[in-house]
Amino acid sequence: MGEVWRATDTRLNREVAIKVLPAAVAGDAMRLARFTREAQVLASLNHPNIAAIYGVEEHALVMELVEGPTLAERIAGRAMPIDDALGIARQMAEALGYAHDKGVVHRDLKPANIKITPEGTVKILDFGLAKAMSTDASASGPGEATTLNSAATMAGTILGTAAYMAPEQARGQNVDRRADVWAFGVVLYEMLTGERPFGGATVSDTLAAILTAAPDLERVPAGARPLLRRCLQKDPKQRLRDVGDAEILLENPFAAAAPARAAALPWALLGIVVAAAVALGFLYWRERPLAPAPVALSLLPPPQFEFAADPIHNIVAVSPHGDRVVFSAAGADGTGYLWLRRLDSVTSQRLNGTANAISPFWSPDGQEIGFGQNGELMRMDLAGGPPVALASAPDLWGASWGSRAVIVYAESATGTLLQIPAQGGIPISAAGLAMGTGRAPAAGSTLPGVYPWFLPDGQHFLFVQSDGTIRLGTLDSSATRVLVTQASSDAIYASGNLLFKQGSTLMAQPFDVKRLALTGGPAPIATVAGNPLVENGAFAASSNGTLAFLPPAGAGAVLGWYDPNGKLLSTVQSADITHAPNLSPDGRRALTTVNGDLWIVDFATGTRTQFSFDGKSSVGIWSPDGRQIAFGSSRGGHWALYREPSDGSAPAQVLYDGSAQLEYPSSWSSDGKFLLASTNRNSKTPAIGILSLSGGERLLLLGPGTRTVNGQFSPDGRWIAFQGMTGEGSQIYLTPFPGPGGMYRVSLGDLNEEPRWSRDGKWLYYLSGRRELMVAGVQAQGASAEVRTPQPLFGPVANEPFDEYDIAAGGTRVLALRGSDIAPTLTVIQHWPQALKH
Repeated sequence: MGEVWRATDTRLNREVAIKVLPAAVAGDAMRLARFTREAQVLASLNHPNIAAIYGVEEHALVMELVEGPTLAERIAGRAMPIDDALGIARQMAEALGYAHDKGVVHRDLKPANIKITPEGTVKILDFGLAKAMSTDASASGPGEATTLNSAATMAGTILGTAAYMAPEQARGQNVDRRADVWAFGVVLYEMLTGERPFGGATVSDTLAAILTAAPDLERVPAGARPLLRRCLQKDPKQRLRDVGDAEILLENPFAAAAPARAAALPWALLGIVVAAAVALGFLYWRERPLAPAPVALSLLPPPQFEFAADPIHNIVAVSPHGDRVVFSAAGADGTGYLWLRRLDSVTSQRLNGTANAISPFWSPDGQEIGFGQNGELMRMDLAGGPPVALASAPDLWGASWGSRAVIVYAESATGTLLQIPAQGGIPISAAGLAMGTGRAPAAGSTLPGVYPWFLPDGQHFLFVQSDGTIRLGTLDSSATRVLVTQASSDAIYASGNLLFKQGSTLMAQPFDVKRLALTGGPAPIATVAGNPLVENGAFAASSNGTLAFLPPAGAGAVLGWYDPNGKLLSTVQSADITHAPNLSPDGRRALTTVNGDLWIVDFATGTRTQFSFDGKSSVGIWSPDGRQIAFGSSRGGHWALYREPSDGSAPAQVLYDGSAQLEYPSSWSSDGKFLLASTNRNSKTPAIGILSLSGGERLLLLGPGTRTVNGQFSPDGRWIAFQGMTGEGSQIYLTPFPGPGGMYRVSLGDLNEEPRWSRDGKWLYYLSGRRELMVAGVQAQGASAEVRTPQPLFGPVANEPFDEYDIAAGGTRVLALRGSDIAPTLTVIQHWPQALKH
């Protein structure tokens, strides 16, 4: 964070602390200006337990000088007396609760940022400065994250910070006051035990413990465990909502309930302890834990390597615990290698000795992997050591490692499904199932079995035939039976479902592993690479809800930020985007549509989160407050409009399900009362619908037959810009809302489309027929408007046309979608079964 000096304020004759900013901040005008703005906000905090900020001088921050040791020095690896720890925790909770009420989150709470004055007063330092020091120029507002990447740029801070990061902060996601609640719990645990609840030899080990390990609450006094359990919930939705609740609980002497001291308690005090325990139990159980929402990640291939869909050999395998994936990626010379990627890491590790490896699969304990390589079946210990050959296996067509230490595999040379002990031995036929010969069956013939997958009992396994039937086999019998008759891929069992493809759609069908029977119909969950023929499905899953698959390849699009000169500033998203983008009201996120599902792109963290999972959704738009998303979907068998909370906290509700078949919501009025949506522009009479969200009359703008689409409310809600289509082309018009009034033509030439307003309502943008981004000044008063001649914002974009776009506040940046051929990425969805419930 820089250097800190003790200094004298000669004007007020007082001692102060001066924090000199590091050169990276002092030399960056934009970051310095943002730092100054943040410091001004933080200076508004006036609380006895928060170190005050007096002012910002050139390249320096003037702060209250706090005498005394830091809490880290007080702890020094030793448990503190309970009364001392509780007294400090109460003051911390008071300070945090005050700041949170002011909309300020600390983001970097740790013992080194907490000082204890000689009088015993707690002072929290550096409130919010983790955000102010961030390298992310888009960070603004109390909800933004302090990401690991930005923290890592602050020399000397990451090792001390990592141990106190909340799981969502460690992942680089948005954080709010609940991240401070987590850090408060970590600090309280450390005061009571002398040690951190999550530690490791390296930053990676520490972050892995935060994301996966459970804290040892047996080491803290029994009465403190419910509070710490609430503070240290990994899912922020299940965490203590407000640190003020902790402050109330800390007023009770619950720590005295530790077993070693309980016998000495007076009866009156024991009654207080029991009452406090009942209160804690009520607070703990009154909010039932919410099931974690699905979270989708896009994993890029390693630099200079690419994923490649392979119709014969699977390219990805998910570890049994869902925390790692192994995948195959090839370099420019065509040589493929296996790579290991932890989902809490940002890099992939190439596994030595895996050149030309195919069809990876995991051991049941997640400690080893198997694969085919140069005509042999191999196994490899991930803890170290070279791969070991188990048997000859030319052209491995899938393998599975069962819980009884048996591997079943399929390869083209012998024409059978084979089984072999996992430690090696002589392969024998698996239940006498012939696979057939050759890489492809003769005309009219059937490959009796490939791509085996063990069920949890280690005795039964799934396999697929080339006629599209998925069968159930067993190690000790040649009898098999059909489970699914119309599959296009192999099948696996995960999270109570069989997963398999029908065409390019990945389906999930409930399956009872005890009765070995299907218990429901299939439901679509994703669109996966491949073709309708029976093949390896390019997907994998763990037993606890992590799914990985390769999306369809082909022409996609690049979503990027452009300056007014048309220069690409940064790439935001590379995927097969079909509709994009719609900026959130605060400009921090954008909605895109990829293969029929909505995704939310977070600019601060660089993460993408899948929002819908039906594969049948169209354009989505934000509500004026950013808390709702409206979108069109054919999930019910026909097009309707839906509304759903942007955080996914409740199921979608139908907004409109009428005969107009509105598919594309385009604009939400600033007062939240009206929604504009369009029918399909390829219909005979495309039209715009005006929906009253209060349940009133639903109108069609300008009526059927006028061919209007893409309506956009002005920021003040008094005008609508829209695209009117004729036989000769399309123009951009203005009309007052709710009327009456005439229409005002804005555009020049033909084939104009995609109108967008500036945030202040003074400018209107659109795309011309030459794919130029045009801008026209608008002055509107009452029911009349004056439109100035449109001018190009920047030159034509020729071979890389803008497909869709949105304008950032101030008009200084354009978020635009441009067509491009995109190398495939690997999609990983955690907690995917929750999507089936919606």
